[in-house]
Amino acid sequence: MSDFSIAYDSNALSGRADLQFRGSTASPRELETALNLIGDMSRSGDISLPNVNRLRDLVNQQVAEDDNYDKGGDPAWYWHVADAFRHQDDPLYLALNSHFMQAHWDNRLKWVLHEHASRQVIEDLGHFAHRVLSSLKGLSATEISGRLSGLETSGLEKELIQYWQQNSSFFPDKELLSAFERLTTEVQHDLAGGPEHAIREINELRQIVVDRLGLRIDITMNPELLGNIQPSLAKFVESLGTQNIGKEDLPNRAGENAITRLAVQRAGRAEGDFPLYIGFEDSRSTTGGVVFSAHSHGYTQVDRESLIKALSSTVASGTGPHTFHMKVFESGLAYSSGMVSEPQIELLSYYADKVPDLASLVSLIDSLADAIPTIEDPALIDYILQKAFPFPRSMSPFAERGKKLAEDIYDGNEPAKVRRFSEAVLMLKHEPDLLPQILRSGLPSIAPVLPEPQFKSVQREERSIFFFIGPESLLADAEKRLSVPKLVRLYPSDFWAE
Repeated sequence: MSDFSIAYDSNALSGRADLQFRGSTASPRELETALNLIGDMSRSGDISLPNVNRLRDLVNQQVAEDDNYDKGGDPAWYWHVADAFRHQDDPLYLALNSHFMQAHWDNRLKWVLHEHASRQVIEDLGHFAHRVLSSLKGLSATEISGRLSGLETSGLEKELIQYWQQNSSFFPDKELLSAFERLTTEVQHDLAGGPEHAIREINELRQIVVDRLGLRIDITMNPELLGNIQPSLAKFVESLGTQNIGKEDLPNRAGENAITRLAVQRAGRAEGDFPLYIGFEDSRSTTGGVVFSAHSHGYTQVDRESLIKALSSTVASGTGPHTFHMKVFESGLAYSSGMVSEPQIELLSYYADKVPDLASLVSLIDSLADAIPTIEDPALIDYILQKAFPFPRSMSPFAERGKKLAEDIYDGNEPAKVRRFSEAVLMLKHEPDLLPQILRSGLPSIAPVLPEPQFKSVQREERSIFFFIGPESLLADAEKRLSVPKLVRLYPSDFWAE
């Protein structure tokens, strides 16, 4: 095989959630070899007690990688945390897309696979934690950190103290002691199960996940070769088990919005309603970022009013000289930023990263939005039309194009639907006054992601979320200088859903 990968992929709009095995081969014979490999990996990985040390190594490696989420200059985690928050009512999507939830589960798996501890040792660990936490009452977060660093401990007690310290920045300072109590309870619970229990559950989970009743296979190849691989495909499918587990057997907690409820209760407010103004405290950084998102048009809306709105929402997108990205970059208020309209997932968003001054950034994009109707550039119509279509895949490798097309079909964005939308957009090009109409609609079309009070009605309708990220100093400064409600504070530990 020239390429092979295993990854999760999901779509919040369609509800798709996949564990994907992907491979590229040069012949039907190689494809048969790849199918055998995937089958072996799915059915017969040696997850057993004799291999527990290797499992511990893998978990330790993953835990170390989890802590590097904000390293390397890639601000993509801004988008991921805001996206996970937006779709918190879908537990499976949240689990697959929330870094902080996954990282916490990795840590808990580390404790579950820990060397065996007796019931008495686990109970003594709880007594130790109680004594330490009692001695820390009334101290500030800085003082607590100093005291913990000065403790002389060993064994499980030392590991627990280190665990507290590693996670201390993921909680509000005022909740540190109760947070450490929570972590201790989880550690005791996980240690009590032991590695034998963990390995048994991992193997049970693998049998549930690898189920041919939930299997989808997409192949990008010369159709003349399909007959050569059908026997191998049939054999592969037959080799997979069936658990008869459908959606009706899975826990349905849609609509709970537990993260929002926790955050607004901490703030002493009533249940949160749209538009939501969130302040995610990132104490590990000196700059911030924003992700403002709202529901938007999709491929099924091809009436004229919706199409004009769709085109208007792209005026300030991309990297043209008039766009939000370019104007913000020139101002030095963000390293990267942009307005993005995505009909395939029915989402409109504005994002910016490495922002030294959140309030000045918001003021700038508000002024840029106000100026959209005054833009004078006849060539702009071609720019807008080009932005209304997805990025062309013709430059992608053949296998990548096939993969993306398959995902479109799985998500309900089959070619006929996209073509109908695209053709409807192109029909508008012949209207002589199209550009003035688009520019007049420019501000209203992106109003759901502009944090201005006068747009509150449409923001409620389109479920707008204004997600600010940064250290407390930047969040407090934004609250003081902008005409926005007080930001509901959110912390990484809020994503540790049960």
